[in-house]
Amino acid sequence: MKTENITGKSGAMVTPEKYFAIREAMLEVLPTGGEGLTLDEMVKLIEPMVPKDLFPKGVTWYSVTVKLDLEAKGLVKRLPNTSPLLHLKVQD
Repeated sequence: MKTENITGKSGAMVTPEKYFAIREAMLEVLPTGGEGLTLDEMVKLIEPMVPKDLFPKGVTWYSVTVKLDLEAKGLVKRLPNTSPLLHLKVQD
């Protein structure tokens, strides 16, 4: 499936199985308030939640790709003026 990207670049192709595994884990670990999480923090929390055989080389690239897609869809937001970037799940 083709992902969306908020940066204006073309999205990436990801298998639905990998996309939804990362998406589900990311939306579970991201808070809706507070300080948010960095990408590195998200990856550390997501990695043990997804099947290792599905991601034998790790989840970092997939986490970035899915995060950008969820930002484009309005489900994840970046906190302004943070370095490194912090992210929150948008409340339903």
